[in-house]
Amino acid sequence: MAATPRVADAQWDEAERERAFWRKHQEEYRRAYSGRFVAVKDGEFVAARAGLPELAEALEKRGMQLRGLWVRHFSEPRPRLL
Repeated sequence: MAATPRVADAQWDEAERERAFWRKHQEEYRRAYSGRFVAVKDGEFVAARAGLPELAEALEKRGMQLRGLWVRHFSEPRPRLL
């Protein structure tokens, strides 16, 4: 089933907001939450955990679900080789 143009536009706009958010906060979050999954709702930090199951559990305890949140994993920095 194809999305109507209005729904597709709303989804595109949401994806653009998410991408802009992560671009703006990437270095800050990478330093603070390296090696963890980070969940954000409405542009606000919600939680960070080492594993996705642990993040889902922490959110559930707060009455939230992963669905509808922006979630990203921040990898540990790779060592630079000379």
